[in-house]
Amino acid sequence: MLEQVRTYIDENILQSSVWDKADEKIRKKALNNAVRILNTFLKKYYPNEIPIDHLAEQVIWMLKIDDTLQRSELGITYIQVDGVSMNISNIDRTICPYIMKVFNLPPGFLSGRRVGRYDFTTKDTFRGGCIC
Repeated sequence: MLEQVRTYIDENILQSSVWDKADEKIRKKALNNAVRILNTFLKKYYPNEIPIDHLAEQVIWMLKIDDTLQRSELGITYIQVDGVSMNISNIDRTICPYIMKVFNLPPGFLSGRRVGRYDFTTKDTFRGGCIC
C-alpha cells in the first residue's frame, strides 16, 4: 500500500514537499495513522477499502499539521508570535479538507451534533381533543 500511495503522490500531488522530505519511517507512520483515522471516523464511507487518492491526501495533510494545530487540539484559542496574533478556532482538523469536501461533511462533524427536543402538552398546541 505504501508503494501505491508513493506513486499516487509522486504523479498527482503538486504540494508534496512534506512527503518528499520525510524518511521511510515517517512515511510508514503517517500512512498507518491515516488508515487508522479514516477507518475510525469514516468507517461508513469506506465499507471495503480506502481509495488511494483519499489515503494520499490524508497522509499529506497529517504531515502538514504543525504545532499550531496541535495546540488548538489542546484547547488553545489564541496565539501571538512576533506581533502577529492568530485566533485558532477549536474546529477538529483530524480529517483533511479534500475528504471533507468529497463527502460534503460539515466542519464540526467529529465534535458531535447537538440535538434539541421540545416537549409540549396538548393544551399548549391548540389542538382539539380531551384536555385531561
